[in-house]
Amino acid sequence: MLTSLHFRKTVLVAAAAVVLVLPRSGHGACVGDCDNNGTVTVNEMILMVDVALGTDAVSSCTAGDANSDGQITIDEIVAATNLALTSCPATPTPTPVPTPSNVYVYWDSDEEQDGMLPSGEIKQLVPPWDPNGQMCVFPPGFGPSGGGFVTGYNPTVPGQRNGGSLKPLKNPPIGVAVWDHNGVYKGPIYVPGPYAIPASDSPTGAPYVLGTLGGDVPPTGMSKACTDGVTTPCDTDADCPNNSKCYGNFNDNSSFTGCAFDAQGHLFAADIGGAQGATASPDQGRIIEWFPPDYKTYCIIIGPTQGGYGPPHYLDGTGGLKNPGAMAVDPDGNLYVPESGNQRVLRFDHTTLPQSAQDCAPDGLLIPAAPYTVFIHGGGVPAGIARDPSCSTSTSNCWAVTNILTGSLGGNAVNWFNNAGQPTNVKGPVPMGSFSPFGIAVSPNGDVFFVDIAIKCTSSGCDTVDGQGGVFKVTFADGKASTPQRIAGGLSFPTSVTVCDASQQTCPVPLFDFTSSE
Repeated sequence: MLTSLHFRKTVLVAAAAVVLVLPRSGHGACVGDCDNNGTVTVNEMILMVDVALGTDAVSSCTAGDANSDGQITIDEIVAATNLALTSCPATPTPTPVPTPSNVYVYWDSDEEQDGMLPSGEIKQLVPPWDPNGQMCVFPPGFGPSGGGFVTGYNPTVPGQRNGGSLKPLKNPPIGVAVWDHNGVYKGPIYVPGPYAIPASDSPTGAPYVLGTLGGDVPPTGMSKACTDGVTTPCDTDADCPNNSKCYGNFNDNSSFTGCAFDAQGHLFAADIGGAQGATASPDQGRIIEWFPPDYKTYCIIIGPTQGGYGPPHYLDGTGGLKNPGAMAVDPDGNLYVPESGNQRVLRFDHTTLPQSAQDCAPDGLLIPAAPYTVFIHGGGVPAGIARDPSCSTSTSNCWAVTNILTGSLGGNAVNWFNNAGQPTNVKGPVPMGSFSPFGIAVSPNGDVFFVDIAIKCTSSGCDTVDGQGGVFKVTFADGKASTPQRIAGGLSFPTSVTVCDASQQTCPVPLFDFTSSE
């Protein structure tokens, strides 16, 4: 009886001795060219054998499935071997299609929000403060007068004061921040909770009195320091000189990544808990839904259910999601959430989601938690998802999904899936490259923008590299991807990218000079 290793060797040796007509894969690449780089390697042939054995998914090498029947056969492995001995037929270079002149593109990095104007000029929308995570533009009729947007609100030093009228005092609770269309801070949206926050932490003029409402971030074991940046530790404001204040770091246990609005103006956001920077993905993630018009009411639709800091929200506990990422909503209001810690994308049906805070318990929890189905499983480690209007219709959706570990573990950088969550060859893929795609967005004409968070993996684990991140643009011709073009580089820990069509909504206008480490 042959072992898997023996079977691999037998197939590869037999394949090398056979000459076949050189077919091209139904997925737009030569048979066996799993990463679409124009050559077939021994490792790719081994991967095809693993798929044939059933120890790997066909989605890991769609180019090996020449006839698109959902499997890889001996004949296809032999054909790939033949191509490895010769070469792949040349593929015509797609003709780039310009991005429409009314589309803005935005991304986060270095604790700021930047953007590319329709002219191609790159400007800064929000100066360095702490807008980390996905940016979402309010749909028409919601948010600040004249339009606005939200970003993740993840301050790392709550007591730090920033100069300038556009940079507010950093202090939790954790949530998202609201900005007008010119990047002027309008106030926080956050998750109230059972943990008391000192009233002295309430900034003058803030729309919410944080000390009285509390926040869903426990102060247990927090370190305190004065806002003069020198005096530490302190217990009260009386311990701080020159009218500085005593602050503590409350947000060790939350970090917001993804967000999405539905057509009713409901705001969804993903909190990954203490997972940021963790090698193992703890199941601390949760999804919060806030309701218009003022976004002061909310429901936690899914999250930890035990342990951690205890009831009602079990912060830092278990039973929640593992690294929920950059999310999306379809026209019907269904919510799609990549859960990279479990290598899948979840779908929350709109009929099961709360319509107001009255649908949830007084402590803000939806009980039982919102049910979901596994929409996508396979195609790598998904971190971002975006609806692609160029291959969607009024009755069916087409989805572009990133694979954040493509540069380290292989597989395509971006894959496309149909309305049933199955791989489709109607567009793409974007093949593997030396990048780590996190967030993704698609313009009305089908141009794809993705963020490279710059993950490097070694034997001791994976981590991001400061100053190595970037934003890439990919154009398409006949569904075939061009070589990704880097439009911004030198970024540190970028996570998401957003497009805004000025013909459909009020798009934020970046005004400041853009800076990067390049």
